[in-house]
Amino acid sequence: MQLTIDGSPRTFTPLPAFRQHWGLPEEFGVAYFEPKEWQGLGSIDHAGAPLEKVKQQVLRVVPRKLAVNSLLDWVEPLTEVFRRALIGANEEIGLREMEIDFAVAGFRAITQAVADHLLRLAYAAKGDVSRVREHYNYAAVYQGWLDNSVEVSGVTHEYVNGEARFDVRVIYFAYGRVGLEVRAADAETHYVVDTSLTCPAASYMQELCGEVGGRLCEAVTDAPR
Repeated sequence: MQLTIDGSPRTFTPLPAFRQHWGLPEEFGVAYFEPKEWQGLGSIDHAGAPLEKVKQQVLRVVPRKLAVNSLLDWVEPLTEVFRRALIGANEEIGLREMEIDFAVAGFRAITQAVADHLLRLAYAAKGDVSRVREHYNYAAVYQGWLDNSVEVSGVTHEYVNGEARFDVRVIYFAYGRVGLEVRAADAETHYVVDTSLTCPAASYMQELCGEVGGRLCEAVTDAPR
């Protein structure tokens, strides 16, 4: 995994490999330093069917054809459909209001980023819609959104294992805790991915917004000259 921190792309080491390299116990991970309060949180463990219904409701609303200048006008309507569909499915999921608001805000932000990306491509294409589709890159849009959400905790935790000492800070992104910034005795800073406490809906949101973005891209019928 890679995320941008302090303006530079950082490659993250998988937690098991980092533990093995330094001889660290199983306790070493995000949950040890900044545990998560699970009580009252919703679960999507058995929510596959209702979440699929939500996705289909949203995808049905994406227009088959639209003028590129109207792309931004579709962000809020699509977001509202997603919000209503998620609330309708929530009886089977059990999300709290704040969790629904979080999901809606994420959907809006990613869809907005997709629309902005398509609009920039359309202006650069000068009327050639095929070039818009050729250069559309959802992965880059999504990665940029994730990168902009990254924050490193201001709290430094000291961790000692035998003779080894580490200064550890927890890394957050849009879906919660995602890993650790670890400064070891060699003074090198290591970035370690640990998604054990990451929001379990992350992959669903990435896929949903990706399908919405793909359909918006295919729906564009003209580009400003």
